[in-house]
Amino acid sequence: MSQFFIVFFWTLIFLSFFSCIGGAFVTPFKKYIKYPLLTAPFTGILVTMLGVSVCYCLLNLSISKATLLIFLLGTLATCIAIYQQQLRFPKMHYALSLFLLLWVAGITYCVNYTEIMLGTPSLLFSDGTDHLGYVQLADWLMAHSVYQTPILSVQNPYESWPYQMFHFEPRFGSFYLLAVFSFLKQLPAMFAYNISVGVILISGVLAVSGVFARSTQGLILAIVGLTCAQWYPLGQRGYFGKIIAFPATFFIAGLFFSIRKHGELIPVLTLIFLTCAAAISYPGNAIAAIFFVLTSGYFIFSLFFRYVFQKPLPRNFLEIFFVMMLLLVIAVGMSGQLSHPFSGLGGENSDWQRLWKQLLEIPLSEKHQFLSLPVSLYLLSLMLLSTTVMIIIACKRRAAIPAALLIFPFLFIGCLEIFDSPGQRWIAYEFIGVFYPALLLAAIRLFEKPSHPLLICLILIVGIHIPKFTEARHHYAGKGVLPDRQYSKINFEQMAEKIGNQSVLIKINDTPHALPLLVEFGRRNIKMEWTPASWRAVVGYRPWSAPAVTAAVFHLTALNTHETGCTNIFQTQEYQLLKCHQQRTN
Repeated sequence: MSQFFIVFFWTLIFLSFFSCIGGAFVTPFKKYIKYPLLTAPFTGILVTMLGVSVCYCLLNLSISKATLLIFLLGTLATCIAIYQQQLRFPKMHYALSLFLLLWVAGITYCVNYTEIMLGTPSLLFSDGTDHLGYVQLADWLMAHSVYQTPILSVQNPYESWPYQMFHFEPRFGSFYLLAVFSFLKQLPAMFAYNISVGVILISGVLAVSGVFARSTQGLILAIVGLTCAQWYPLGQRGYFGKIIAFPATFFIAGLFFSIRKHGELIPVLTLIFLTCAAAISYPGNAIAAIFFVLTSGYFIFSLFFRYVFQKPLPRNFLEIFFVMMLLLVIAVGMSGQLSHPFSGLGGENSDWQRLWKQLLEIPLSEKHQFLSLPVSLYLLSLMLLSTTVMIIIACKRRAAIPAALLIFPFLFIGCLEIFDSPGQRWIAYEFIGVFYPALLLAAIRLFEKPSHPLLICLILIVGIHIPKFTEARHHYAGKGVLPDRQYSKINFEQMAEKIGNQSVLIKINDTPHALPLLVEFGRRNIKMEWTPASWRAVVGYRPWSAPAVTAAVFHLTALNTHETGCTNIFQTQEYQLLKCHQQRTN
């Protein structure tokens, strides 16, 4: 368990590091939200992402220098803000502090399970290959300046994916952020991925909870509830951009709601800055769509309550509406999608029945490990009933924000289904991981005035999603973990040391096992040759034929593969490295 304490220590260091950077950007909202301190780490992550992007792209600084510069400037700004506003550390709430510490430890364990079990920096590469898409770009950015672009060549497949991303990808902010974690940990991005997911998940949940909660009870319920959201499995599956973008969009929406009756200049400018940061972590049109759904309903229901119940509108209602529109335009514009056509995204072939199952985040399959189909439908009925009760409570209280969060996502996706197209389904697909947090946060807003029906609904909504989290924890941090998907840094180092400056013939035919070799050996400039099948596994998206194979001293194969004239000199959970005494070309 010593590795757990090492990882836990690093997690706390990272949270403190980003808090120092983000503190100055939290102070404009301190009088509008109850827990501003909890939002500092995630604010720092967004500031770091945008700051490093500016330094790397415009100032031609390396990732390491850009990170240090942003840390120094951010910490200085935070110190100045604390001194100027004479801020004091809030009174210690010991029970809440203990809960937060234990919760951070639990998330750290669940996300970094593979590293803790193997006792060395590692990656759990399961359920997809997106992890290494982010990893390879982060490694590339660490090793190259902005003026060194990837070259597309059949002779160098390692640069093929970076070339693809440099020409079509709008979410470089997430690559910069992973590169920052890689630099700070002094590890290849592959082995800094899991801890970066843990830090982002922890800081994102704290930020969203801190900006929506109005009481200690509400804060704890929000943290527990968001822990059960889809964000944890999304990070483990490799959707690194989503675990930045989803909390960021909810966080910015929460800050927007907090200033809706004031609209002072400095908070609005800070919102613009944070929106710019969020929009480079993920496609801007997806960020804008989610933000639109979360915020536009507020204006609709405010007008509804005004004309039906004669509830007065905020005095700056129109100004805040234009702030929302400005943030939407910025989110789309930051991806460059207004200046030129972009068709790299927008296709989704899932049918609507499957999409609704994923959107509601309730298992509806007979094959689900813990729930049978009738029980799943029963849980779905409970969720819809709880939602209906909360809508009634929100309408009785004339609460526009909870009403919008409860109703508008369903209306929006329903309209997309009516006007069905692959593009509409892609937009709906981007809302996987949004519905449940929206329902939960609506309940948290209503919980500002607790009532027994509301508490029951809140407990039901969270409880319904616990089996989903339990299954994910079993799959990524329990007996469901696949041993051959646990890649350790020390194994790659030992293989690289044995290969040396010789060439190695890769005979791994499936992408989940071949791609880590391309990424890690390519980063180390190891000479690799590929069989036709292994070639298709790593660059099958290119219309390339595999280069001719020459004699190779080493062959890297799947376990229990026997080759005449070759000796097994090293073996991992995934591979065996053979040294062939008679060099062959087949």
